Amino acid sequence: FILIIILCAFVDKKLRKYWEDMSTAQKDKYLSDTTLYKDAVEYYNGKLVPLDDDRTFQLLDSLTEFKKIDRLPFYFHVFNQIASKSDGALSEVMGYHCYSIIKKYYVYAFTYFDRADLNKNKLHVLYAMFIAYNYPKKDTDAMKEMIAKDPAAKKWKKIFNEFFAEIDRVHKNK
Repeated sequence: FILIIILCAFVDKKLRKYWEDMSTAQKDKYLSDTTLYKDAVEYYNGKLVPLDDDRTFQLLDSLTEFKKIDRLPFYFHVFNQIASKSDGALSEVMGYHCYSIIKKYYVYAFTYFDRADLNKNKLHVLYAMFIAYNYPKKDTDAMKEMIAKDPAAKKWKKIFNEFFAEIDRVHKNK
C-alpha cells in the first residue's frame, strides 16, 4: 500500500513537469530521443507548417493519442503551439483534439492553464471555444461533471469556471 502511494506521488510529480520549466539541457536530451514523433520535432524546430492536410491531421492525432506518458510535456507544448496559431479549416478539427487532451489529462492541463505566468495567454479559453464548436452541450456537461468530481478541481476553480463558462457562451451563440 505504501509503495502504491509513493509510486502515485512520483508519477504525479513527473506529470507536473512542463516544457516551459525544463532547462535547455533537459529539452536537448528530450529532443535527442529518436522515438519521438518526427513531425512533432520538425514542427518544434520550425521545419513543418501545419496545414489542412493529412500530415497535419496525423501530427495532431500523434500529439493527443500517444501511449508513453513521459511524452506529455513535449507533445502538450507542441499541440498548444499549433492550437494557438490555428485558423480556418485547421481550427475546425482542433476541438476533437482539445477534448481528447482535457478528457485524458485534465489535471495536467488545468494545472498548466492556472499558472499565473501562463494564464495571460488564455489558452483555456481557446480550448473551450474549439471544444464548444465541435461538441454538443450534453458532452461538455458530462465532461464538466466528471472533472468537478475530482478533488483536484478545487485547486483551479477560477480557470475551471472560466473554461466551462466559455463553452456555455459559445453553445448559446451557435
